[in-house]
Amino acid sequence: MMNELFDDYAKGMGKYSLSEDQKDQMARRLADAVLARERDSASAVGTASGVTRPATRRHAWWRAAAAAAALTAALGLGGVAYATGTLTDVQGIFDDIFAGAPAATEVVNKVGHPLDATSSDGGITVTADAVIGDRSNYVVVLSLAKDDGTPFEGLSATKDGKLNLMFGTEDVMVDGVRGAYGSSYFYDRDPSDNSIQFVRQISLVDSQSLVGKTMRVSLGDLRLLDDSGSVSTLADAGWKLKFKMDYEDSSIDLPAGQGIEVGGIKGQLREASLSSIALKLGYELDEAANVPEGPSGRMGDQMSARIDQLLDLGTVTLNMRDGTTVEVTDNGGGSFDDNSATSTTVEKSLFLPQAIDPTQVESVSLAGATIPVA
Repeated sequence: MMNELFDDYAKGMGKYSLSEDQKDQMARRLADAVLARERDSASAVGTASGVTRPATRRHAWWRAAAAAAALTAALGLGGVAYATGTLTDVQGIFDDIFAGAPAATEVVNKVGHPLDATSSDGGITVTADAVIGDRSNYVVVLSLAKDDGTPFEGLSATKDGKLNLMFGTEDVMVDGVRGAYGSSYFYDRDPSDNSIQFVRQISLVDSQSLVGKTMRVSLGDLRLLDDSGSVSTLADAGWKLKFKMDYEDSSIDLPAGQGIEVGGIKGQLREASLSSIALKLGYELDEAANVPEGPSGRMGDQMSARIDQLLDLGTVTLNMRDGTTVEVTDNGGGSFDDNSATSTTVEKSLFLPQAIDPTQVESVSLAGATIPVA
């Protein structure tokens, strides 16, 4: 019966020619109708976006990049924090009906390589190159190339290689993910060719497997930032891609229970894991969060300082088995539970500055503790 219904629906839609905007609007209307019905019958506590959350727990998501938008723009970085899931899932169903199934992804050496996931507009083609992840984090790499074969002009890089580019709009989401935070940047992997790379790093608030889920990418307006901070548009265009998430998780669980000190507050490490791309941590501080409210809902100085105190680990060091070290600078991102009157529970991930083999790490030094890697 369900197949017959979709067959009849497809035949009926075949009589009409809809623009991409019309398709998006129809998908949104259908999604809204489904969500309205779900909200009417939901027994859990929900938000206006249709997200259901337990009534007894409240999370707060924070990104260091959000506290200084000007710095973010100057570095060519972008940031995101969102709590969603259901709406994306429902819209995605109809997007798949209208625009076809997502591209398949092939896994080679634990890295997923989407097959034929491309989008062209405004003389620029965006291609999904790779996705790698673990149970709490993922990294997506896209390449941009001008269709006429010429290189991008006016680019400059920071000392760590980040380019002075940004997208005007940037949505990179995975179906079923209800809370996440992260950042993005551009770099040039091979200056001898005419392509540049866009990297999106995302940490999940609640760990889960993303393998088999659909990644949906929507980007708009490629922009250039000059040395004075002025922004110009390189391409007034939009790009949409979708592909299946597939990769092999390389995470290693680390022993926990050590005493730590974060921002002068003592606490205990509750959980830790290390993968080829990130260090995932959970810890509890022996002090209530007590984050002061910002003025008119904005992040004030006191609010920002308190969040930094709870979340910023400073420099974390990976001690490699060959005697070298890898230093990871914490930018203060993470989530915390502020319900307790006596303690603060924190969950956070730190993306590594380079991909590593976690089996080659001997120990991890952070917050006054050294964690051995078995």
